[in-house]
Amino acid sequence: MATDGLLIGRGPGNHRLIVWCKACRRQWELSGADIVAMGKGDVPLVYLKWRCTNCGSYLTHSVVFGSHMRPKR
Repeated sequence: MATDGLLIGRGPGNHRLIVWCKACRRQWELSGADIVAMGKGDVPLVYLKWRCTNCGSYLTHSVVFGSHMRPKR
């Protein structure tokens, strides 16, 4: 598999992935460590497919953001 794309499992670990289910509108968040634990750390994000655990749909949308974009609490 080609590695042309962001590998969220590599690097400093300050990226997070937000996934939305388009069918039931559920939203969940994953860290790089979560993705590595699933065995998908070396898969470019464009090739990852997500399935909603709430409704079972594969109709999902995801976005990556860095922790520097998150407001401090």
